[in-house]
Amino acid sequence: MPLKEFVVEDGELKGVLFEKVIAEYDENGKRSLAPKVEPDEFIEATDVIIAIGQDNTFSWIEKDLGIEFGKWEIPVVNKVTFQSTLPKVFFGRDAAFEPENVITALAHGHQSAISIDHFCQGKRGHERLPPVINLVSQKMGIHEWMYDAAVVDDLRYKVSHEDKTLTLNDRKVGVELGFTEGEGFKEATMSKL
Repeated sequence: MPLKEFVVEDGELKGVLFEKVIAEYDENGKRSLAPKVEPDEFIEATDVIIAIGQDNTFSWIEKDLGIEFGKWEIPVVNKVTFQSTLPKVFFGRDAAFEPENVITALAHGHQSAISIDHFCQGKRGHERLPPVINLVSQKMGIHEWMYDAAVVDDLRYKVSHEDKTLTLNDRKVGVELGFTEGEGFKEATMSKL
């Protein structure tokens, strides 16, 4: 619904008036919005945050470079490699597909980076691990931890604390004073006193 008017009474925002519209598509599939034959819709509000939508525009790209454009003048892109019809140019997320969310944009950036790396090394762009597979993991499984980690009975060292009369009377006074250099070394190496 397109914004029609901010409704203000006596200098105070009361709400926003929106025009009801319907999406219509031309013979090329390009979408436009046409007014509905219905009354405008009023939504009460005391505050309004304005967000703008932006359209892709590639008018700055010369049409004879070898980059093909498809529906809605968006570059034609391989959905796995994010490579355009000009092999050394890559596009991702909203620049090549319909808008989605930031998580998808990050995933596209990651996959594009893999493709660009492959391109620079002369590898085929489709040669890649599935999206959820990692070659290296730093996570330790529960079974590795249970059988490979010995229980340590070493003493732990207490951190020195500030006097309670100070900390209870002033919330800005820190409670823990931290380790001295010697205590810190002993705690870090887990050696006994």
